[in-house]
Amino acid sequence: MFIEKIAAANANGSAFDDATSAWITSISDQLHAKLSKANLVKPRTAGRAVLGAFVDAYIAGRSDVKIRTRVNLKQVRRWLVDCFGEAKDMRAIAPGDAEDWRLFMIAEGLGENTIRRHVGRARQLWKAAIRRGLVRGTNPFEGMAATVRADTSRQFFVPRKSIDTIVDACTDVEWKLIVMLSRYGVCAVPPKPCR
Repeated sequence: MFIEKIAAANANGSAFDDATSAWITSISDQLHAKLSKANLVKPRTAGRAVLGAFVDAYIAGRSDVKIRTRVNLKQVRRWLVDCFGEAKDMRAIAPGDAEDWRLFMIAEGLGENTIRRHVGRARQLWKAAIRRGLVRGTNPFEGMAATVRADTSRQFFVPRKSIDTIVDACTDVEWKLIVMLSRYGVCAVPPKPCR
């Protein structure tokens, strides 16, 4: 059934449907090689898309990113490898596994926004693997929440008494004015008001 769908898609130049793409991803290298020899699918790259090796190569190849981005990608690598293992075949990770990874990070005590950032970076890694032809089908992290939200649990009201204590502790008039304007004058004060 899938082979007929592959042949039909190739004949009319259309993309494979999701079920066919998932089937192609799941088949053995031996069967995939036979389909490739018959010009039904593109050949797989040598070996499997090994999680640890791919992420290491991806990070090493990103000479365009800043140091902090590289650190963040290494953190995602650590969490992926801690959950799935260094030698996990990336093609074998399904959306359910991605959700399990999210639950794994929750169990390890990570905050919601940190998890969302890690999901976004994992999605980025899988997109790169798909573009390189190492992984076929859909991104298992697609559809998972990756947008960072405001954490209202960190917000609190600072009472007048606390502000008055801070004003009294200020060493000069300029700092007293900065504190009073930011609290009572409702003026936006930059994080580093004085340089």
